[in-house]
Amino acid sequence: MFISWLYYKELNALQMGDEYARSVGVNVNATKGMFLIVTALGVSAAVSISGLIGFVGLIIPHISRLIFGGTNKYVIPSSALIGATFLLLCNDIARNIVKQEALPIGIITGLLGVPIFVLLMLKISRGSYEA
Repeated sequence: MFISWLYYKELNALQMGDEYARSVGVNVNATKGMFLIVTALGVSAAVSISGLIGFVGLIIPHISRLIFGGTNKYVIPSSALIGATFLLLCNDIARNIVKQEALPIGIITGLLGVPIFVLLMLKISRGSYEA
């Protein structure tokens, strides 16, 4: 995530398209390759440590983008904060919904995440949201 924040200008340029990014001096192939490797390593580490809590990674960056706009300078750090808050909320719900034992956090993230994910997909399919 820190690497993503360091390269937020390049990421912003890539959002405008490969041709634009090249025109402002971004090495598109090298940048995409680097982020492919960084993303694969990050996802591998996250899944090996926390298990499959997939909706957090799918939903939170979009929520952050809706709140803070399109620039990655703000989206990347705010995604971390919003994601951590979301997981803490899900953890509290999982521990307190059934008093005898805690539910797996993946159940709660799924229950909360699926409706949000569906709303985002509907918004994207209607063209009223630009990712």
